[in-house]
Amino acid sequence: MRNLVKFLWPLLLCAVICIAVTGCGQEKGEDVCTVTFNTNGGTPEAIDPIKVAKGGTMGIDFPSTSKTGYRFLGWYNETDKYTESTPILKNVVLKAKWEITTLGRIFGIFNTFKDENYSPPSGFDARVNGVSYGTITEKTYYSTTTTANRKCNVYTPPGYDPNETYPVLYLLHGIGGTHNEWKNDGGKPNEIISNLINSDQAKPMIVVMPNVRAMKNDGVPSNQTSAEAVAAFHNFINDLRDDLMPFIKENYSVSDDRGKIAIAGLSMGAMESLHIGCRMYETIGYIGSFSAAPAMPLTAAQMTIPDQFKENTFFMLCCGLQDGLISQSQNYNQYLTNNGVRTAYYTIPGGHDWTVWNNGLYYFARCIF
Repeated sequence: MRNLVKFLWPLLLCAVICIAVTGCGQEKGEDVCTVTFNTNGGTPEAIDPIKVAKGGTMGIDFPSTSKTGYRFLGWYNETDKYTESTPILKNVVLKAKWEITTLGRIFGIFNTFKDENYSPPSGFDARVNGVSYGTITEKTYYSTTTTANRKCNVYTPPGYDPNETYPVLYLLHGIGGTHNEWKNDGGKPNEIISNLINSDQAKPMIVVMPNVRAMKNDGVPSNQTSAEAVAAFHNFINDLRDDLMPFIKENYSVSDDRGKIAIAGLSMGAMESLHIGCRMYETIGYIGSFSAAPAMPLTAAQMTIPDQFKENTFFMLCCGLQDGLISQSQNYNQYLTNNGVRTAYYTIPGGHDWTVWNNGLYYFARCIF
């Protein structure tokens, strides 16, 4: 079912105020909508742009402080914020600015570009001449959850600046993997995300690839599906919340805004991403599931989030049509939908393999933040 909505920001209306042109759109590098008008021809006395925008002085109905999915920041000239006492002379350009909220981003994802065929461009997961790529570094942190040192890989985007604040994606491996699976075993997170950043289709972000097997001896066990091994995956939520996320916050310049935090994974990591997304809804705003595995610790009724988070949380699920576990993704998607959680779900040709998982990461990375 190819009904995943393609993304990016919603298109906004343009308006004309008196003899001045007003434009609305996203400024590059900022989640800001601006509406500009020029007081050319006005009188030297102050003009109240808020009254203008509300339909007062100029008769234009454009609310200055209420816009679905946006937070009003104020009116500005080139350098300063406008206040009620600021005299606005003729030939002065003012801008009304809104910051797009997580709700606005979700609206944009679901309501724009509805005819996607989920076939990325050739080379989306390969190195391209002239493109700068990020750096993947192995890090060690102490886990109070497992009482042991644990490892993770951390991708920093090209040009990473510790003085800037970045969104963060936690990217989880499958039942037989470790923190190295996405980096070494067929995944292409550096290529996919760096290529998207280079083409302005994704925000610069930090990607954390942890070991999801949260137990003292977290290597791949001989019996990967034993009760102990599965319980260790379910225990990762505690390691993530209490140990890994604080470590990343302390060592990298990441945001703690839920609209800037995402989690996604493949197979067992996909199932755990859904599990964690349904439980850590106050912390995580974006959840991606690529070919989810069975063993979900939540019941169908528990696969939900509180009503106040349903409109500003993004769930994306995908799976290969030839995947023997496709019924799991179908069921999880149906549980969420039945519980009033809106999802984006799609399938493509493929099995339980990297063709689907890299595709999922490509589309998920374009949606988030």
